[in-house]
Amino acid sequence: MTIEKTVRRRSVLTGVTTGLVSALAGCMGQGDSGGQDDSSPADDTSSPIESITVDETQLVIDLERNTVTQVNVIDPAGELFANRPIEAGVSQTTVDLGFEYPPGTYEFIALSGDETLGAATMDLEPDLEFSDLRLARDYPEEMYEGADQFAMEGDGIVYVTNHGSGPTAITALRFRGDVPHPTHSSYDETGDSGIVDLENDFSRYADAVIIPSGKTVRVYSNNRPFTPSRIYNKCETIGKRGEFTVEFTSTHASEDTSAEYSIQYLTSETGDCVFDIEGSA
Repeated sequence: MTIEKTVRRRSVLTGVTTGLVSALAGCMGQGDSGGQDDSSPADDTSSPIESITVDETQLVIDLERNTVTQVNVIDPAGELFANRPIEAGVSQTTVDLGFEYPPGTYEFIALSGDETLGAATMDLEPDLEFSDLRLARDYPEEMYEGADQFAMEGDGIVYVTNHGSGPTAITALRFRGDVPHPTHSSYDETGDSGIVDLENDFSRYADAVIIPSGKTVRVYSNNRPFTPSRIYNKCETIGKRGEFTVEFTSTHASEDTSAEYSIQYLTSETGDCVFDIEGSA
């Protein structure tokens, strides 16, 4: 991710400006582990904005101490997104970005009173990719704490990676096609996410699962699409293959993201009806 920095010294009556006159390229590295992304300031030491990083759903802005009295954040549409007063002796401030912000280029303006001391820009664009599907029955060690026997037998674990520079969230997970227990159409009608809520023991479905930038997150199904008890009627078609789709909705994508899989129903040595899945080529 790149931060561009500009130094300007002129009077600003409103304290909010947009556009940059010139830029000196700075560099911010994005880590894929730990809480806050690594960053490094630009070579231009005269700018009071030393670095900007993304920590989960927050922007962390590091400043030259005892210089800046306010920081304004301008969104891609040129509107004021946030402003933060800076007290004497304070060298860092944060802005809650959330996971439903408008993506694009943001401008950060450092002020001392009505005087603009410097500015920086940062691109915030999430980029989600479906990474993998695993069955809870085959990967019990990757299930969440407190999962019951039915969840361990029938849940799916979806891995999603955010390669982008800003956070986003998944709001719905669907299994469609020839899985033992496809997502019922009522989920779409009621808006149920179909995702396990790991934060609330009293809520069945999570409203959203945040995917920070540079991270891979496990998303757990909550409608148990691979429950063995649901497949006994499939045993008449042992040896035949079917197709199913894993589909998820995210806050920043204009279309749902999906992956295709094939499924084959078999019998075990004990005569039980079982199945195998594999990704489509």
